[in-house]
Amino acid sequence: MKLKSISLGLLSVVLLSFSVYFFSKKELATESVYVPRSEISETENSIHGARELWQKLLQNPQTGEIDINAMYTAREQVRQRGSSRASSLDWSDMGPDNVGGRTRAILFDNTDATGQIVYAGGVTGGLFKSTNAAGLWDPVPGFSNLPIS
Repeated sequence: MKLKSISLGLLSVVLLSFSVYFFSKKELATESVYVPRSEISETENSIHGARELWQKLLQNPQTGEIDINAMYTAREQVRQRGSSRASSLDWSDMGPDNVGGRTRAILFDNTDATGQIVYAGGVTGGLFKSTNAAGLWDPVPGFSNLPIS
């Protein structure tokens, strides 16, 4: 009897959870609707539509007006914060000087308790390993010509 009431209670909890999940997903799905480009009106696809979009992006949410002085102030604050962070860092060129490329993947080794081992893979080839939290990098032998994607 006790097992029957426990299983019945568990079944009701599962059904309740499923119904809450299902109906909440249904509400979210109806909130946004995809509109293919072929169905966009000429106004939305013209310079007038672009102007309306920029108006929405740049306007003050409370007033609906574009405050040019506030935009310049915000831009200056971003510029000052970005330059102060970059200028406070001590940058040094570490190479490589003989190959080009970009980093596609970075992996922190979760088996390393110290959190110091990092791997980086390049699009044009090469797997590199750092044992001091990206302070110095060494190529992993056997992976110098393997593109990472």
